[in-house]
Amino acid sequence: MLNSRTSIEMPTRASRFCVNCVFFSHLRNPMVKKIAFLYCILISFSTSAKTESIFRDTIFISLSDSDFQAMERMRKDILLLGDKQNTQLKRKEYQSYLTCQVSYNGLNFSSQIRMKGDRMIHYEDGDVSYRVKLNGSSGIMGMKKFSLQKPRSKNYLYESFFHKALIREDIIGLRYIFIRLFINNKDVGIYAMEEFMDKKLIKHAKRKDGPILHFSEDISAENLSLMEPEVFGKAPADKEGKARDKKALKLLGDFKNKKVKVSETFDIQRLGTFFALTDILGFHHGAVAKSLRFYYNPDSSKFEPIGFDGHYGTENGIYISAELGINPNAEWFYYFYKEWFSILFSNPKTFDGSFFSSYLRSLKRVCEKKYLDKLFADLDSEMQSEMELLATDLKPNLADHIFSFGPDTFKFSKVRIYERQAAIRELISPVNRIKAIILKHSKDSITIGIRNTERLPVEFLSIICDGKRVKIPPYSILPANNWVSDTLYSPLKVSVPHYNSKKELKIEYWVQGLDDIKTENVTLDSYGTIRDSSLIVSDTKFYNK
Repeated sequence: MLNSRTSIEMPTRASRFCVNCVFFSHLRNPMVKKIAFLYCILISFSTSAKTESIFRDTIFISLSDSDFQAMERMRKDILLLGDKQNTQLKRKEYQSYLTCQVSYNGLNFSSQIRMKGDRMIHYEDGDVSYRVKLNGSSGIMGMKKFSLQKPRSKNYLYESFFHKALIREDIIGLRYIFIRLFINNKDVGIYAMEEFMDKKLIKHAKRKDGPILHFSEDISAENLSLMEPEVFGKAPADKEGKARDKKALKLLGDFKNKKVKVSETFDIQRLGTFFALTDILGFHHGAVAKSLRFYYNPDSSKFEPIGFDGHYGTENGIYISAELGINPNAEWFYYFYKEWFSILFSNPKTFDGSFFSSYLRSLKRVCEKKYLDKLFADLDSEMQSEMELLATDLKPNLADHIFSFGPDTFKFSKVRIYERQAAIRELISPVNRIKAIILKHSKDSITIGIRNTERLPVEFLSIICDGKRVKIPPYSILPANNWVSDTLYSPLKVSVPHYNSKKELKIEYWVQGLDDIKTENVTLDSYGTIRDSSLIVSDTKFYNK
């Protein structure tokens, strides 16, 4: 298992060589001394190979004294503003770009730099976060615009792991690279270099050029009705590009306003897999409306998710995306982002069976233990190298819990992820999901009261009466609304010719995307409390088994 290590100061090649030479200079036999000297050179260079691999990415940023002092004044002004929601717009006044020079691997770039970040930890002395724009046509590791932030601001190795896991599934993730940073020749330690949302990201992901959208946080970061779609970057100059951006903005706006289905708006295979991965890996922070970014694919005229700000460790308990709009126990995901998750997964007006099936099939696939086994095996070597680099940082690696650091130190835990996967695997495969009672009956029909006792919506398929199967009207779905405390029964009337109350009665159902059909006995009980109705009858246009 990868664990955090204490900070260490890595010796340079020259210092290792000198130390070894001093030691071997005391040898008297000329032949032994010669062999030892050659061995000294070999050891120094072979040991340095690992060190050089650790420090292979170093970025130097230089500002004039006046600009550096101006940035320092802005940093202190931002700290005085504080971390309240209503100060975010005011904070932007102190985030002006300044001129700087950036050096990397012998290349020099005329550039611009500013401070960035929502939380006050991004402005603390020695831990400032930056946004950098390189002028000209070339870039660093294929990036012309990127963020630089202390690794602890997104819980160290986890954020890098999040993006690698997405990219492995052909979902757009960011290049997230750990580098050593110098500001005006001062070593400020290890920083995370995070790719920005621009054309270079889309090109690196091997997608056709198309706009990237997000929900603006200028007015609110939580109330979806106040968060309007925006396009990253400058507006295109050509008519085709302008028309494409306008079409993308309208589509995302229509989805937010519940005018179109998920499957009309998104690539449901990639979106379903994205949410499934955030479920088992614990990156729901990257699944909320303010975090997600959306690439508009001009070929499909649909959006693909882009991973951003996964920020592991922001939830208590284990939940899945499908219940974050209905389960109060999910805390801030439910209270702040209920509307967002409801539109996607549980709102009867917007429920989309084809998307939900795609999501659960992906969830079922990634919940297999062998999936995590292969994921960790594929990424382990690279993650180990990153962990070695993080261990050389200048400050203690205190874990990030969103609102504070520590007191526990950072530790990447495979065990916790395996435990999370196992818990969700159990969640999606219980023996029984419903309770069914006979509310009333006549000679030719029955009214059944049904209650969903689990955390996923179920679809009813047929009634089995005395061994004979009677189909239930298609797309009769009972959502998982209020499963925590709900004791009400939803009525379902079914025509059953020549019904006899003495005959055995069963109901068949399934969860879309999980495929296995389950059977539940229907008991005679006329005392169930009935709700008006909560059954969804899906439009066949959007439903796809």
